[in-house]
Formats: sequence, structure tokens, C-alpha cells
Amino acid sequence: MRRPTRFDSTACPFSAPTGRPEMGSIREPGSLVRPSSARAAGWLGAALALISVTAGLPGLNEVGVTWDEPRYFESAERIQAWTALAASGDVSAALDPDAIRTAWDSDRYYNPHPPAYKAAMALTDALLAFGLLVGLLVGWTARLASVAAGAAAGLALLCMPRVFGHAHVAATDMPLTLLWFAATMGAFLYVRDGQRRWILLFGVAMGLGFATKFTAFLLPVPLFAWMLLAAREKRAWQAALYGLALALLVAVLVNPAAWLHPIGYQERLIHESLSRDFSIPVSTYYAGRIYPYVVPWHEAIVMTFITVPVATLVLAAGGLRTAVRRGRARALAVMCVLQIGFWWALLALPSSPNHDGVRLWLPMFPFLAILAGLGFEQLAGLVERRIGAERPVV
Repeated sequence: MRRPTRFDSTACPFSAPTGRPEMGSIREPGSLVRPSSARAAGWLGAALALISVTAGLPGLNEVGVTWDEPRYFESAERIQAWTALAASGDVSAALDPDAIRTAWDSDRYYNPHPPAYKAAMALTDALLAFGLLVGLLVGWTARLASVAAGAAAGLALLCMPRVFGHAHVAATDMPLTLLWFAATMGAFLYVRDGQRRWILLFGVAMGLGFATKFTAFLLPVPLFAWMLLAAREKRAWQAALYGLALALLVAVLVNPAAWLHPIGYQERLIHESLSRDFSIPVSTYYAGRIYPYVVPWHEAIVMTFITVPVATLVLAAGGLRTAVRRGRARALAVMCVLQIGFWWALLALPSSPNHDGVRLWLPMFPFLAILAGLGFEQLAGLVERRIGAERPVV
């Protein structure tokens, strides 16, 4: 038996698959538990995206106005007025520092987040971001794992009540969830395939995340942990270097508020975001008690378990097996475990805000849905093998 090289799928789970099934693999031709073709995965993702948007449309007018939305709408209107001024040809007036601050960087106490999503409000909606998120999750999971895993992952995310509910709110959290997931998968796929389009996706999505909400600045932490602990390829560090540089560039280009003082703007954003316990201490009701700001370390874990359907949690527990077994989807499962562990560890810190239920850690749930999809894949494979074993041989 030859010694496996660092590019073998068994030696490095992040390298591209060879296309040859492993011994004892259940991924046989025609099986729902084999990876899908790129075209089939795309169509499956598009179908689930359409279903997600269609399911959310009837309830758009049934959700009341939330605390942040009026401020975001006002900000979006100021940005649209500034854009109209610039488009009219009066560029010098639009580039006046006071005009930029008024349109892009005002009312910071109630509107502290960077303005990228508010600028996009004229073109899109949180529900459309949710539909795109489901479509990408389904397509990539079907391509990397199996058709069964992709479809089940998409349905698992669609059927998470809190996540589906937040798709009806015009806030920064659902767009951030989409960008966080797209950036993570861009880095993952670049390490796996080495195609430049994935590093472009990684950098652009992370940069738009930087320009949407401070939370996106934490994305490099789980990604670099994944690169240190699991991805042993040189491409991993290329992704880290080039992707981060591109992200910082994009974050400044799409945010005129940062044009005046690019470094100073980011420093102020980070400082204000890390001092929310002093500037905007939001209380949290948890386990029959109101906490002024700091909640028990287990709040995020408990809230995850009581807001996600039991069937999804059971399937996700089954999907954990994929992270410790050699196979095509092991790298995907490991990445999901690291993402979930990062969010739970982050929210256990005393300095982390935990108000508004699960809203502040929405980016974690797509990875939980993927684990549920991988768990369903194992269940589907077990059923297929049972049926195949009982089928008479002619």
C-alpha cells in the first residue's frame, strides 16, 4: 500500500475529490446520496430559493415594525437623496464632507452600523437575501455532499422559525448572514478547487459584510482557525492574504463615509462596537430573569436548542459523525462544527451582547442546517442500503 500524499482526499480532506468512490461508499450511480452535478445542484438551489421567497411573501405585512427599522429607512432615504444628487451631475456638492456625513454617517447612536445594507434597501429586501442564502446553501451542499444533504439542509434552514421570521425584518442581520455564509464558502471552495472566482467571492462578500455590520470583522477568526487546524494547503494562506486585502478594499469603496478617513472610520467602528456595554446596554430577558447586559454563558446554547426544531437537532447530531469519518463531505462538516463552536464560544464572553433572542448569531444557523443535511444523508443512505439488501437478485 502506497503512502498517501498531502493531496489525497484521505490525507487532506480539503483537497478536491478524485471522483473515485471509497471502499464501502454508498454513493453509487443514481443514488440520492452521491454528489450532484453542478447544473443539477444549481437547479435544486434555485428551486429551494424560489420556495423560500414564496413561503415568506404572505407574511411580509404581518410582522410589526421593529426597533431598528425606522432608523434604517431614514438612513436609506438620505443615501438615495445623496445618490440622486451625485447622479444629477453635481458631484462636487455630493463629495462635500458634510454632505457625505449627513447621508452616510449620521445618527450614530441609533444607527451605528456601516451603511452598505441601507444603501441596498432600494434594490433588495431581507426576504430576497434569505432566498439567495437558501439557494446557495442547497446548491453548494448538494455539490459537495449529496442531493439528499443539499435538499435537507435547505429545508432545515427554511423550517427554523426564528431564522424564517428574521427574513421578514428589514435589519442588517439577514444580509450579514448571507454575506458571512458566502464568504466562508468562497474561502472553502478556493482551498478545495483553487479557482480564482472563489477567492473573489470570499473577498467581495467579506468586504460587503465589513460595510454592513461590525460582526463581520469577526469572520476571519473561525476561518483562520479552520486553516490552522484542518486546511493544510498553501492555498489556505493565499485565501487569507488575498481575501482579507480585497475585503478591506471593498469595505472602503462601497462606503463613502470611510472615504474621508479610511483607517479612522474603521477604528471608530471597532471601538464603538466593543464598548456597547457602556454606550448602549440592552437588557435581556432569559430564564425568568432580566439581565442588564451580561447573561449566563450558556444562554446562546440554550436558546439555540429551544428555538430549533427537535428533528433538525437530531439530524445535526447525526451529521457530526461526518466530521470524524473519512469521506467526501468531511471537510464541510469540520467547517460547520468550527463555525458553530466559534459562535457559542463568542457569545459566552461577558462582553458579548445577547439581546433579541437569536438575532445576533443568525450567521451560525446555516452551518447547523448543513449538519442536519449531512445527518439526513446518512439516514437516506441507511434506507437505501436496507432496500438494496432486501431486493431480490434476479
